[in-house]
Order: sequence, then C-alpha cells, then structure tokens
Amino acid sequence: MATGHRAPGFRDSAFLYYPLFKWIDRQTENEGLPRWNPYEDYGVPVIENTTTSVFYPGKAIFLLRALPYPSRFGIYLLFHSLLAAYGAFWCASVLRANRYGATLAAIAYSMSGAVLFQACNIVFLIGAAWLPWSLGCWWLLFAEKNKSVLPWTALPLAMMVLGGDPQMAYHSALIGFFLLLLVSLKRWNQRDATPRFKKLATYGFQYVAVGLLAVGLCSIQMLPSASFSKYSARARQPGEPARSLYEIFETPDQHFEPTNRQPVESTGTHFLAPPPPETHHSDIYDFSQPPWSMTQLFWPNNTGRWMPKLKRWTLFLPDVPKIWTPSLYLGIIPFLLAICGFRLWGKNITNVWLTWMTIWFTLGSMGVYGLVWLLQFCLGPQALEQTHGAVGGVYWLMVVGLPKYVVFRYPAKLFVVATLGLSLLASRQFNPRFFKSNYLVQWSAVIVALLSAFAMYYVLAPSTGFYDGVLSKMGTHLTLGQFDRDGCISDIITGLISTTMILLFLIGGVWLVRTCRVSPRQLIVSLMLVTAVELILANGWLVLTVDSDRFEQPSPFVQKYEQAVARSHTDQAPFSRIKRMNRDEGIPKKWSQPETDSADRLGEIIQWQRNSLFPKFHLDHDIPIIGSFSSVEFMNFENIKHRQSPTIASHIVATDDNLQNNWKFTTSSNKVTGWVKTQPENIPYRFIKFSNHQMVIEFNHQPAEVFISTTWSPGWRVHWLQNSSKKNWQTTVSPDKTMMLKLVNQVEMENNLPVRLVLEYRPQYLTLGIWLTAFSSIVFLLLVVLPLGKRWRMGAASA
Repeated sequence: MATGHRAPGFRDSAFLYYPLFKWIDRQTENEGLPRWNPYEDYGVPVIENTTTSVFYPGKAIFLLRALPYPSRFGIYLLFHSLLAAYGAFWCASVLRANRYGATLAAIAYSMSGAVLFQACNIVFLIGAAWLPWSLGCWWLLFAEKNKSVLPWTALPLAMMVLGGDPQMAYHSALIGFFLLLLVSLKRWNQRDATPRFKKLATYGFQYVAVGLLAVGLCSIQMLPSASFSKYSARARQPGEPARSLYEIFETPDQHFEPTNRQPVESTGTHFLAPPPPETHHSDIYDFSQPPWSMTQLFWPNNTGRWMPKLKRWTLFLPDVPKIWTPSLYLGIIPFLLAICGFRLWGKNITNVWLTWMTIWFTLGSMGVYGLVWLLQFCLGPQALEQTHGAVGGVYWLMVVGLPKYVVFRYPAKLFVVATLGLSLLASRQFNPRFFKSNYLVQWSAVIVALLSAFAMYYVLAPSTGFYDGVLSKMGTHLTLGQFDRDGCISDIITGLISTTMILLFLIGGVWLVRTCRVSPRQLIVSLMLVTAVELILANGWLVLTVDSDRFEQPSPFVQKYEQAVARSHTDQAPFSRIKRMNRDEGIPKKWSQPETDSADRLGEIIQWQRNSLFPKFHLDHDIPIIGSFSSVEFMNFENIKHRQSPTIASHIVATDDNLQNNWKFTTSSNKVTGWVKTQPENIPYRFIKFSNHQMVIEFNHQPAEVFISTTWSPGWRVHWLQNSSKKNWQTTVSPDKTMMLKLVNQVEMENNLPVRLVLEYRPQYLTLGIWLTAFSSIVFLLLVVLPLGKRWRMGAASA
C-alpha cells in the first residue's frame, strides 16, 4: 500500500476514510482548512467531528503531495502499524522484559487480529498505535517515580484524541488511575520519611497535571467537539430517559425536540430495560464480542474467513451481532505465556496490573453479553425478559457509571487493550529462567493440544453432524455470496493443525532445554520466529486491499448528474442535493448466486460503492448527497430528511442488469429551490462565493426573510455588507425545530442598493482551543527542555 498500487478495500477505511481524507486534503490545498462540509446531508461540521482528525500531527504525511494520494494513505497506515509495534517493544522494555520478550510483544501486538484489522478502520488503528506508549509512560510516572516523564505521559493521550480515537484516551486514563491505586496501596505501609497522605497527594497531583496538560494539548480539537456534542445524535434527546447516573442530574438540551418517535418520560432512567429504538443508546452495544469468539485465541480462523470466498460460519448464527474483528488471534505461544503470567494479587504489581487490565477489557469487549444475558442463556429467554442482556456486564457498568462514557459505542473495540495486556504479560515470561523452571507452560500446551485433537474429531467425524448438520444450514450473504462449506472446513482444520504443531514444537523445545541439549536462547529465538511466521500466515488476510485504480474509475452516475444539474442550474442554485437510497438497496442480486463467485469480489464491491456514491465517494466530485452517514450526525437529521425534499430527488440504483442506465431523476416539488428562499419570493439574488466555510449571496432588493437550506449550527455567523459597513443579522432555528438555518432581517436597506449577505462558519471555541493548545505546547516544551538543561549543567559541573 505504501507504493500506492494497493489501497484498503474493506469497511470504513475504504468507503469512508479514504475519500474523506482525500476531500479534506484537496480542500486544504485549494481553500484552506475545511470547517463545513456542504456535500453531506444538509451540511455537517468538519472540525467538530473527531474522526476527521484535521489537527492530528500525523496528517503531515498527506502534505507530501509529490506522492500520489494512494501512496500517502498507505504510508499513513504503515506508519501507525510500525508505531504500534515499536510502542509495544518500548513498553515491554519499560516493564523489565528482555529484548527477546519485548520483540515478542511487538510481534504479537502489532500483528494480532484485533490490531491488524484496524487497518480497515484507521482512526482506531491510531488509538492502538499510541496505547503502548501511554501505558509505558504511566508506569514510569507512578511505579518508577520518574517525574520527568510527566509531559510525555500527556502526549499520547492528546495524540489519541487528535487522531480521532478519544475513547482510547479515556481507557488509558482509567488504566493510569488503576495503576495509581495499586502503587498507592503497595507503598501505603512502607515506612519512610514521607507521610502517607503526602504520597497520595503527590500521585493525585501528578495524575491531574497529566490530564490538564493532555486536555490543553488537544483543546484545538476537544473544545469544538465538546460544544458540538450536545447537538449530535449521541447526546441525550429531550424525552429520553437518563442513560447513566450522571445524566440523572442533567437536563437534555431543549434546543431540538425529536418528532420521529413517541416521547418517553424524561424523568426516568434507562439502566435496566432495553433502550428505545432509533436512538444512540440502541446502537451502543452493537459489535459486541461473543464469549465463544474467545476460542479464536487458541485456534486461528476457527470460525472461517470472509475473503475471497465466504467461509465464516458464525456469520449466520441468529444471536451473533455485527462482527467488528474477524479474528482475535495473537499467536498461541504469546497467549499461553500470558496465561502463565496471570496474577490476581501478590507482590508482582506489574503482572497484577496487566492481569486485571486484560480481564476487565476482555469482559468489557463482550458488551451485550452481560450477567443478564448469561442468566437468560442458562435459564431460558423468559428469565428477566424485560431486562437488557448487557445489564451486569463490564461495558454496562462503564456506560452507567462513568461520566460521558455513554457517548461511545461498539464494545469490541476494547479488546485492543486486552491484546496489549496479553502481549506485555507474555513478554515478561519470555526468558530462559521461565522455560527452565516453570512447568505450567508445558502442561498448558499439552491441554490445548488435546483440546485441538478433540475439536478436530468433532469437525471431521460424521457422527457429530457438524459438516452435514450445522454447516449445511448456512445460506448466502447479500454481497459475499454463497457460503463455502468445504473452504470453511479447510480453514478450521488448518488452524487446528497449526496450533497443534506449534504446541508440539514448544513441548519438545522445553524438553530439550531441560535436558541441556539446546540452549534457552536458541529456543527463545526459534519460538519468536515461529510466532512471526504463523501470524503472517494466519492473519495476513485481514489486511484486505484492492487495486488503487478501483478508486479512480469513473462512475456512470456522475455524468448524468452533471447533465441534470446543468439543465436546472442558475446563479440561485450552486448545486442541487440528491437523495441516496438505503445502503443495502440496489446491491446486485447476482452476487448472492453461487455461479457468480469472484476472486475480485472486494474490487467489485468498491466499484459498486463508487457507482452508487456510498457513502463518501460523492466527495470526489463535490456531489451533495442526502443519506451519507457519518460517525457523528446532527440530532434531528432524520426530521430534516423527512421534512425536506431535495431539488433533484435521485433514487441511486445500480442493478446487476445494467449499471449505467438505472439512474432515475425526478424534479422536486419543494418550493425551497437550491439554497435560498426569500419572502417575497420574487426578490432576485445570486451566489457570489461558495466555499467550505463561507457563502456570499447578493440581493438587489431587501428581502423580508431569508431561509437558507442548510443545517443550523451555532457556529454560523451572518452579516450584511453594504457600502463598506457591516450589519449583523440574527440566526434562529425554524419553528418546527428541524435545525434549518433561518435568518431574520433586523436592518433597513439603504436606497435599495445591492447588498451582500455573508454567512461564515466558525466552529465554537475554536479560537479558544487554538490559544490553549499553543499555551500547552509551550508548557510541554518547557517541561521537556528544563530537565535536560539541568542535567547538562550538572554534567558540566561534575566534569
């Protein structure tokens, strides 16, 4: 991918981040930093959405415009994969692992399924890349009492937020607080000259200082995002019950009132019952990690692969939610070593910290599979049937008990943290003394080898009915086609054989070390190489790419759209919005038929997505789309969508019969033409300027009222320009609270001369965020440079 010949072809990196980052790069080069995107729905803010990561320093890679865009995007992915690997190596070294153990941690973490697959969701790869750096800094600050590392502890937290993954920064802060408690308990009974409470006060001050510095460094992103959050669909809506303990004492913002669903008593809580539909709360537990998916830690691809043919048999289970990560595998050797290093209590505070971190985030990744789900699984679905299955689970506790954690979603993301914990635990066991004296790893290998033999019998034996019974019930997928039963069996058996062979190699190697026939170092190096090779073979398919030319092939829709717009184009309508159908409508039916299986199905999907402008490919041509979903949307977008009709309503359909002749255009009956509606409607106007943050409209006569068909946001600033004077207008929402921008005239036009109405979008608190980030950056540099100068002076004095 770094050469530009291949590009990510699966999930969000392909159809969301690739075209979105390309549009941001183009806008930045031509018009400056984009603040508002008028081409998505009825307009959405850019800076306030953290996934755009416009202020992330790593985005400097995209400034290398001498390289083609696919190459820059590939380098961006490669850089963060290498950052994750080296971060795991450094963190393991900080935790006193030897260089072989640190190398094993780097291999296991960066090549694990939970991290490697994040190439398909790049902002979470950024969070995974900075996580080991953050944990290592927490350890140095609290466990090693290294005060000079305080500014460096804040840096990874800020990078996670700026990179688009604030949830990972939240998790790291929780892990750091837990370490603070462990260190405080350990040193509470130590007798020294420092009073106990002074120790706690020191740790607490350092923790708060890290948090304040981290918030300051990312204020340029954090403040605008926080101001926008109360208008987003993730905020608690009026009439919606409290979703966490903290929301009991909060009043939902009454600026917008939803009308697309029945109101609920706002004084209630929503801790136990299933959440109401069509709310953010109903999406929180999507992509939960099923408990049985933990078998992937033992056997790679035991549930079957997705590509190039559909072999994943769990995809058809009725109670399996959306799949976030197809494989959790990080190597059987690192996993067994990590299990041998588990310590729930004791003097080994490092292993205790890593053990509880791993257990907590593993259980948290299960999301909806909470305590109530377990009771329903054991006692039947009628048990506690009015209670949500997530109740009692770790993720439910975090949603209910932690401030603002309810705005996040998708529990499976938490397993990245568990993967790092397992990798670091394994690194601490990966030493000669462990293999000479510890028999637990040998017995664990024997047990897993026996389980592998049993699993192989269950899969292959006709009497069990797995092949002719379970797999025969698998159907077809809408895009991936017919289920490949023989290929699925091949994947399962290959994984079982691979695990068994590696375990036999491990058992034999340990026996040779204890009989002094080989040196422990030779065994360690061999196991490290075996782990690297098996992860390449087992997880290499998770990086799903297509030929980058697929992203440049023209869409037949674009030409027809431009022709339709040209016929109706005037100065009063710089463009006309079109409406995209449901994301699954129009998918070629032939893809689900067995005779149309293709080795390039992923490339065909990308081409179809470009043809149907799904969901960000319209940005390549600046085509405004209604129905382009984002990670954060306005609270009342659904109300706007149902109320407003686009000027050109387009059912974007790409059927399997003829991709080029199924674009249907109809003229809208809506009176709001283009962008502006004036009262009286015969007032002539024209657009002078249109950019990603500003609109300038010229009127020949004074309108009594102007209605701008774009999403209302408090960041809009409006004023008249006439004879070099500026006169402000008032911005309000429309009476039905659909967030459409409404401008009410408060001035008299002089002599009916032409005037210009200027609308400029300025994200709230952006200026304050810039100043806070600049000030915090200076503080960061001073905290880094001053200790270095002190050391230099001390060295010069001693010399």
